[in-house]
Amino acid sequence: MKTLEELKKTWNENQNTFSSPKAFDEPSLERMFKSRAKKQINKGMQYFWPAFVWQVVVYALLSHVMVRYWSDTEMLELSIGGVLLFLPFTIMLMKKFKMNGSCDTPSAQAAMEM
Repeated sequence: MKTLEELKKTWNENQNTFSSPKAFDEPSLERMFKSRAKKQINKGMQYFWPAFVWQVVVYALLSHVMVRYWSDTEMLELSIGGVLLFLPFTIMLMKKFKMNGSCDTPSAQAAMEM
């Protein structure tokens, strides 16, 4: 087993051999930004599609109820109320998708090109 003095000597020798970390150059930063932007867009899309399918299922169910119970005014009013109640959620989903999924920024455009 090494003594404490030998360990200190080895430590000091190894400390001198390490160089300072290199700064990122512009191409590596661009690659890093592009990969992170693409990753974020993919995460957003993984949320969007199930939510969008859910919206379509709800509207399909409510429209089916409207057609099926056309003569029953109470059911018709309830299904129209459900559509009106659910409409703001759809609008918000589409606004968020448009905001996150659009290619307005150069980094987002570059990520979409990859």
